[in-house]
Amino acid sequence: MSEPSKGPVKEKPNVKWNDIAGLEEVKKELKFAIEMPVKHKDLLERYKLKPWTGILLFGPPGCGKTLLSKAAASEIDASFITVNIDDIKAKYVGEAEKNIANVFESARENKPAIILFDEIDALARARGEADESWARGVLNILLTQLDGWDTMKNDGILVLAATNRPDDIDEALLQRFPLRIYIPLPDFECRK
Repeated sequence: MSEPSKGPVKEKPNVKWNDIAGLEEVKKELKFAIEMPVKHKDLLERYKLKPWTGILLFGPPGCGKTLLSKAAASEIDASFITVNIDDIKAKYVGEAEKNIANVFESARENKPAIILFDEIDALARARGEADESWARGVLNILLTQLDGWDTMKNDGILVLAATNRPDDIDEALLQRFPLRIYIPLPDFECRK
């Protein structure tokens, strides 16, 4: 039997873009989307550009979604908060929703921060598929927390989600992640 989760993992990763073999186009897109709002906030304000409110990384298992997220956090010297279903699911009514709210509060206390909802499809399945009441509550609080999310106003708190099953995610939640980046499996050369 596995030990119960102790909550979302908060860390300061030590992975850089150069530590990741291949995926150059993906890294380029992530650098622009993640580093720009933090390192070049003045340019965004000057040209009235808005940073992405949420980024969805999707691709097959083992393609590097989590590692890329850690590298992004490391490159902007941000706290990295990983959230998975075991961190959120609770046996008491209302506890799962409180756990989600605590994740966002922790990010505000440790900014700049990147929140990664790993395997978000397990947390926020399309309505009709999520029969458990805790799952509906989690989806509702996620939608509420992300509604009107503004990376600039939240001073560099970026929200990422990772999945290998984007079609299973609730449509309303998908809309909160307007930038969607496909992460392919590394090619043969990169796997050496």
